[in-house]
Amino acid sequence: MKFLTKVITLSSLATSIMLVANPAQAVIITYTDQASFLNAIYPDYYLETFESVPLDTATLSPINFSNGTYSYSASAANDFFPAGSGSDHWLSTDESTDPIIFSNFSPTITAIGGFFFGSEIDGALIPGIITASVNEGSSSQSITTNSTTNFFGFISDDGTPLTSLVASTTEINTDEFVWPTVNNLIVGQASQASQPVPEPANIFGLSIGIGFGFILKRRFTKSNKIIG
Repeated sequence: MKFLTKVITLSSLATSIMLVANPAQAVIITYTDQASFLNAIYPDYYLETFESVPLDTATLSPINFSNGTYSYSASAANDFFPAGSGSDHWLSTDESTDPIIFSNFSPTITAIGGFFFGSEIDGALIPGIITASVNEGSSSQSITTNSTTNFFGFISDDGTPLTSLVASTTEINTDEFVWPTVNNLIVGQASQASQPVPEPANIFGLSIGIGFGFILKRRFTKSNKIIG
């Protein structure tokens, strides 16, 4: 399988910002640097590499993951079609417009992060706009990337549980379908011993029109589906 290695990054490689939607919601700190994120959580986190998900085989949704301490589920409207190559498997959807939804965390978590990027119909890396949001959009990050190591992390600074994470993509070019893809997902608890210090950040507004019909491309059948 052809694998792209060209990396495109923004001028700012690591950003972090504290977002407060309203006084009733969690204070969520966002990260784009994995090392900084790991320094702000307890070391007994759960790292899921998705190597257990078969490569090049459609997998029914939801998929349950567990390491014996933490567990959660990943779901997609039209199931999953893992991407990647060799021993490096990535979690991706069967249809490009389906987001990946992580939820049902047990025990409750206050930290989640991982690599978020886009892949093409054969499961190889492709440039795209990747967006990740937690707790029904109370905090979001978005970036145009062509890197398998694009990191997004979220930490609840006040102990409010993170109940969901949604990953989605937007095409850069209208003739290129991009599938949301996640790798090396980390879930755990924010460290109470040392609170992270927010770094400079860029805020990306999210506005995607959905009032018109759009073309979905299914990986497994490799056929177009039109919903209007």
